[in-house]
Parts: sequence; C-alpha cells; structure tokens
Amino acid sequence: MDYRAVTSRKAVIDAIQECDRLGREAFQERYGFGASKTYYLRFGGNEYDSKPIIAVAHKYQFPDEGALRNEFSGGRNHAARHLVRLGFEVDGLKPGPNDWTLDEVELVVGEYFDLFERDRAGEHANKAAHYAAVARRLPRRNEGAVSRKYGNISATLRKLELPWVPGVTPQDNRQALLVAVVIDWIADHPDFFSDAPVQKRSPPTIAAGVEVDPPSGAQFDAASDARRASRVDFAKRDERNRKLGRAGEEWAVEYLKQELRDAGRADLADGVRWVADLEGDGLGYDIASFDVAGKELFVEVKTTNGAVGAPFLLTRNELSASEAMPGYVLLRLFDFGGTPRFYRLEGNLRERCHLDPQLYRARPA
Repeated sequence: MDYRAVTSRKAVIDAIQECDRLGREAFQERYGFGASKTYYLRFGGNEYDSKPIIAVAHKYQFPDEGALRNEFSGGRNHAARHLVRLGFEVDGLKPGPNDWTLDEVELVVGEYFDLFERDRAGEHANKAAHYAAVARRLPRRNEGAVSRKYGNISATLRKLELPWVPGVTPQDNRQALLVAVVIDWIADHPDFFSDAPVQKRSPPTIAAGVEVDPPSGAQFDAASDARRASRVDFAKRDERNRKLGRAGEEWAVEYLKQELRDAGRADLADGVRWVADLEGDGLGYDIASFDVAGKELFVEVKTTNGAVGAPFLLTRNELSASEAMPGYVLLRLFDFGGTPRFYRLEGNLRERCHLDPQLYRARPA
C-alpha cells in the first residue's frame, strides 16, 4: 500500500474530521504515529500532522484495506508533497507558480460534466466556443489551456473505465489535483453515468465496430486501481438500474434477430424470445436465440453506460447456467448511453472470467 494511492480530497478531509473528534494525541496513538516536526498541514484554521492524516485518509478511500502503517516518509518530497498536489496547504511547501488551483480545477471539472450532460441530451455545443467561454472565467488560462484540461479529464475517465465527452480526446499528464476533484465529483454524483437517456432505440444495425473483441485481462488489471479509487461501485450500480438492464436486453433481442435475418435465417429470427420479459429473470439467462445452424443459444445480457473494460456482476444462478447449459453466451453491452457496442463471452463463465467474490452470506459459527 502506498500513500500515493490516496486520490480523494474528501478522504483527507474525513481523516481531518476524525482527528478533530479524537484529539490530536489520541489520533496519533490510535494509528501508531508520532507528532510531526515539520510540514504541518493547515486546514480550517487548524494545524495537523501530515503523515498520520494521509495514512488515515487511505482508510476512508479504501475501507477494505484500512489505514497505512507508519512505514513511509512524510517528508517534503513524499506524503507532505502529495497533500500539496491534492490542493492542501502544508507549511514550507508551495505549489508551482503555473499549477492549476483548486478553484480553477473545480470550475473546469464542473463545466466539463455540464458539457457532458448537454451533449448526451442532444445539445452538441461548439467546443471552441465552450472553451473560450470557460477561459473568460479563468484569468490565468486561455482556450488552449482549457482544451488540454478537458483532455486530461477525459483521460481520467478513460482510466476509470467510464465514458467521456465525445470529441474531447483523452490527453495524459493528469494533475493529481484534477484526478482528486474528478473522483470526488463522481462520488458526489454516483448516478450521473446511470442518468444517460434510457429510451427505446431504433433497431440496431449490423455494422463494423458494433461487436468488438473482449478486453484482455491485462487491460482490466491496468485500470483496477483507478476504478477502485472512485469510491463508487459501478458494477453494483448497473445491476440495480433495472431500466438500463431492460433497455439493453431489448436492444440485444433486436440485434440477435437482425443478425439471423442478415444470415438468411428469418425463420430462426422469428423464434428469438425475450424470456426475461416473458417468464422473469430467474433462469440465469435473458434471451433464447439460435446460431445460424439452428443450435439453441441462451444469452445473458449485461449493460452499462461505461466503457468496454467496466466490470459486471454475475449471480450464482447465471454462473451455474453458464456451466450447465451448452450454447450459453454472455453479451456485454457497453457505452449504451452513447453508441452501443458489445462483446460476447461464450461457454463456462468460470473459465472465461476472472471472478472476484463480492458478498458472502454469513452467520455466527
């Protein structure tokens, strides 16, 4: 565990508030830290020890892992400097003269998500005019600087496996403060990516790029730290969003029918059944379909407004069905709020997926 994993200002503030409740000495004793000698954190007119604050902030951002132990440096180039990068004031340390300030970053992040919401509602703003309007509110920045910052926000969302504003190309070199503000904005608006319009769509067309290859395990691993840093479980959110799930299933039914028609099997297309709608969702799959040879397929649909690498939840029933039923297919539909695309996983999902336990039914031994 590393203090640099702390990427949430709210987690740091939660640690400060715990210190206020316990008192400074009791707080240090509880977590095994001594008093700082230099580089005091200043917040709300009070003084705090930088090292234990960032250690306990880790607990608030990653509850399953807890606070960091006293095994890292709190010096000017380590934990104390990291707090400055997150927009906090630390004695003896200053941000760079050209660094974006907290006020600037919060403004541009808020404007980015406002543009995002307007874009998905069909209001496609002129990006150059938008950047110029935002720059007029930031005396130290011009349109080019705002455009680059928007690209940095898109890059942050890409690493979180979330969609970003179409046309705002991701650009790396993301400021730590920017990542923190984006992550906290998402935590404050946990339903934002669920609120993309869920509407009846025109029948999907069979076109290049609609079906993609499944992402590799390496792609998931590279993004796992970023996803967990968001403090929002997007897979659980998607699973609870029944409107999104139904819309995705309906889209998939039409796609599977059209796929069979295009292959010259209109007779089979007429037999595709949305069983989750007709009989309920307890069977472990959502759609009864066929391949072009007439073999039965049992299709489970998982839908997200997120990106291709967004993880999904499986029930025990779905996993068991994939193990027991020849012809089982999981169709993972992603970017549903934008341009829907999907990949397929065929067969036993225990063999096709890396499974992380999420919940246990427990009772005293």
